[in-house]
Amino acid sequence: KNLNFSPDEVAVYVTKWFAGFECLQDSAAQFSEILSLLTGGHIGLCVTTVCELNEVYTSRVQNGCVPSSAQECFRMLELGSMEGSRDCQLFYALISSRAEVWLKMLEEGELDVLVSKPGAHNSRPVYSNTSSSPN
Repeated sequence: KNLNFSPDEVAVYVTKWFAGFECLQDSAAQFSEILSLLTGGHIGLCVTTVCELNEVYTSRVQNGCVPSSAQECFRMLELGSMEGSRDCQLFYALISSRAEVWLKMLEEGELDVLVSKPGAHNSRPVYSNTSSSPN
């Protein structure tokens, strides 16, 4: 029932599962904070984001290219673009994920319960369906 990582859990997840963690150096906390804001801490969205970043990172390493720098990792999170400028690959992966499909099926009241759970790290919604605004 608990679909969200706390900010500390996001940081632990990044430490354990982000292949490019070492490239973050002293920026790991900031990276984890941005990931938490981007995903609302939602476990499935965090996993999808890290998997997409890992794909880019490992592809570069396997092809003998320079691995992603901390700044490139931040750019990918902030712009949603993985390789090309403004390709939005990350955002497409997020909206195509099972987590996104499941969240779209929730009623508005169910979303409110998820967003306002006690101890939530922020008041930002996990998902905002702008196509169906209440009248």
